[in-house]
Amino acid sequence: MCKLLYARYGSHHWKIDRCATDVLVETILSQNTTDLNSGRAFENLKRAYPDYEKLLKASEKEIAKVIYSGGLPEIKANRIKSALAKIKSETGKPDISFLRKKSAAEANGFLRSLPGVGPKTAAVVLCFGLGIPAFPIDTHIYRQLGRIGFIRKNEGLERAHEQMAALVPDCDKCRCHVALIYNGRQVCKPREPMCGSCPLLGICDYGRKEQKNIKRG
Repeated sequence: MCKLLYARYGSHHWKIDRCATDVLVETILSQNTTDLNSGRAFENLKRAYPDYEKLLKASEKEIAKVIYSGGLPEIKANRIKSALAKIKSETGKPDISFLRKKSAAEANGFLRSLPGVGPKTAAVVLCFGLGIPAFPIDTHIYRQLGRIGFIRKNEGLERAHEQMAALVPDCDKCRCHVALIYNGRQVCKPREPMCGSCPLLGICDYGRKEQKNIKRG
């Protein structure tokens, strides 16, 4: 799968040069909204609270006002402040960079213990904040994995992350994740997917059935 995607979209590598805690906060903000809205909310948050110690002194109501553009402001304000407070209570400061020295299992376990952090958020932070191999599954990827047949219908995200973590080699996890997002946005769309031009057609159960139906029609 990964090689097929790289042939179409290229194989991209990233230098991890962002603050890991920023990635955590921004990923929480991205839940259930668009990249544009969450990006705007994150910019507003960093402008209002240049460091996370200052954010921890603010009320959730104040934080919610600042991140309103990201949607679900009260819920996300609670998750962000609660997560940062727990990090500080366990490590002495609201900073998760120490996880870079941990194993993937240890880092994932710590992240999953934080309020508002599920399998996708944890995997995004591991991959793009800490440089630890992980395979995040967003709505685009989940849709494609189901159509291909890699996960069963109605398979939960928890189980899907476990399956793909075992299936995709560490060297491919982050870049294959990105390539699948490109394919999900451009080709394997929720409605009227362009199966005939999909690089994964040869391994996709859904795509092959669609092409057979077209030929019969």
